[in-house]
Amino acid sequence: AKAPMLGAGCILYHMDPTGVYILVIRHNDNFGNGRKLELVFGGYSDNVDPTYLHTAAREVEEETGGFYKRDMILKTLQSGKGVKI
Repeated sequence: AKAPMLGAGCILYHMDPTGVYILVIRHNDNFGNGRKLELVFGGYSDNVDPTYLHTAAREVEEETGGFYKRDMILKTLQSGKGVKI
């Protein structure tokens, strides 16, 4: 059964001694008003998403054009390593 949720997403970041680096994407907005920055890679749940972790992993893969693979993101989320909620 599909999990009862509206959506999920991730903020992709890297921390090291020099600071925190956050990955953002820039794109045209839907209203033609110019460019905007997106910090969260996420969106609505699909019928194929059994959990919110699956939604987040699928959205990251889609919104990065497949650069970050769904399976890798899902494994990271499920492991709890480096995951902050």
